[in-house]
Amino acid sequence: LEQETPNIASMASLPTLSAPGLLVMDVDSTLIDEEVIDELGVAAGVGEQIASVTARAMNGELDFREALRARVALLKGLPTTIFDEVYHRVHFTHGALELIDTLHAHDWKVGVVSGGFHEVVDRLAADAHLDYWIANRLEAADGRLTGHVLGDIVTKAKQIHRGAVFGKTGKNFLADLVYSSEIFSGTAAFFFMAIISFPVDFNEIGSSGGLTDGR
Repeated sequence: LEQETPNIASMASLPTLSAPGLLVMDVDSTLIDEEVIDELGVAAGVGEQIASVTARAMNGELDFREALRARVALLKGLPTTIFDEVYHRVHFTHGALELIDTLHAHDWKVGVVSGGFHEVVDRLAADAHLDYWIANRLEAADGRLTGHVLGDIVTKAKQIHRGAVFGKTGKNFLADLVYSSEIFSGTAAFFFMAIISFPVDFNEIGSSGGLTDGR
């Protein structure tokens, strides 16, 4: 995502904890330190192949859907019990849980939209007390992965519009929220007011002025 130059005149409009808001972030390398697909690949003994597909995607040879399908295909035959192992292997990013607790204490909602998998994201969402989460789901048969993704793939395009996605959940809280926030992989946070975005260090939110109580 290309970052725009912050409009200094609008910095006073940065979100504060004095009004309700919405924070939506990615999961891999953002909410958690690891990439779940990489952890699954290591467990399946195909870590290098998955890394190769990822490199091709980074070089623009594959789009996200193609890359995800190719990597998931490499997991074919893996027992579904592997999700337990991977779940216990990943770690929340330093400060992430404290940030979520702080936002909840100030009537914010917190969600994630992930290109990863519900089989792990569901548990992380419960641990982090998230309000909403969306991810991909892997097909399984007879206790083993088939190498396919179920349903529509959650893409980066959907992630950019994740606020609208949550608005369709029936909760209908977005109309009452003052701000919508986005965190993308790489721990860069973007707070959107109209068409203006302000990059904020993830680890500084709520601690050193990135997100304040408005006083």
